Formats: sequence, C-alpha cells, structure tokens
Amino acid sequence: LPVARWGSFAQTIMPAMQRYFIAYNFSNNAIPDDTVGCSIVNNAYLTVSTNKVSTSSVNFPISSNLTKVQRLALTVQVVDISPEEIKQSDKNVPIIYFETSLNTLSAIMNSLKLALAGSANASDIDAVYLYRDTEKNRLLSPADILLSSASVQLDKTITLYISTGEMITATTQGYIISLDLNPAAVASSGTVINDIIMQLVKD
Repeated sequence: LPVARWGSFAQTIMPAMQRYFIAYNFSNNAIPDDTVGCSIVNNAYLTVSTNKVSTSSVNFPISSNLTKVQRLALTVQVVDISPEEIKQSDKNVPIIYFETSLNTLSAIMNSLKLALAGSANASDIDAVYLYRDTEKNRLLSPADILLSSASVQLDKTITLYISTGEMITATTQGYIISLDLNPAAVASSGTVINDIIMQLVKD
C-alpha cells in the first residue's frame, strides 16, 4: 500500500490535548469511482524526538473512512436561437445559446468545437464568435463578453479556443454563438440564407 511520510514539522506535544488534521490534494488525473482513505497503522508510525517518551498502542490503528472520487459531470443545455433567415453580409447573428453547469467544484473550458451542417459552405461564413451571456437573457448585447472567434475549416468544423480559459462551476452560465455571413454567401432566395445549422460537437 502507498505510504506517505512527512519530514520534521516540529510539533511540541504538551499535556493539553492537541488536535491535528490530515487532508488530501487530489490530482486532476484521479480516477472516478476509486476510493481513498488513510490509516496510522500502529504506534511505530508516530515518532517523537526523545527516547524518554513511549507511544501508547491504545487506539491504533487509526483509520479514516473510504472516500469515493466523484466523477465530474458537465451538463450542457442547448437552445436554438437562430433566425429563420439570414441575409448576405449580416454580422454577429446569434445562432446557438447554451448553458453549462458542473456537479461539483469547478473546471476550465479551454475550447469548444462546432460542426457546420446544412447546404452552407465554409466560405459562406466569415467568422464565428463565442460570447459569455453576462446579462443571462439569451440576447446578444454590448455587455456580453467575447471569449473567442474562429473561421470555418474546409471540413466544416469550427474550433473556438479560449485563451484565458473559462471557469465552469455549479452555477449555471449561459453562452451565445454568433456568426458573420460572407457577402458572397450562396443564397437560396435572393440575398437570404435559410439553411445554416450549427451543432455542438461532443469531445
């Protein structure tokens, strides 16, 4: 079994009762559903700096309960907010609204991948944007914070990298994906584009 050892931390033991705590820092690579605990197996595990003191064997071993490593679960709820029609040269058109929440503590969102579906081509779209919906109203406004922008690749995918990282917590937070349409985008009726679909890609 793994054994943890500490160097000297110079604790003076007095007749008065003194309490100590043992705590863990879990690795990001901790395996979900594994269990962890610790035990001071016997009195030899506790040493003192003088031979005049003997450690009683009463109450040993001292063992903690086993704690289960919780699996992080990210919940994403998506709402289609795209208009029925988009005109050539339209800018910053909201397409998708989605909300995130985490079941425990926090995590950092570093990127988001999208796929372009429908008959639209990669060249039809000049740019795609990811905003944090600061007002939490599902509407794109000047108060919303731009987190990333990207172009559509030839395979019709878009990867939005968040350079500063976006903190995801148990508190629900909303995001808006929008796009700029190319002036030469192929129109299905006059200058109207009505067949652009974007999908969040599960990574």
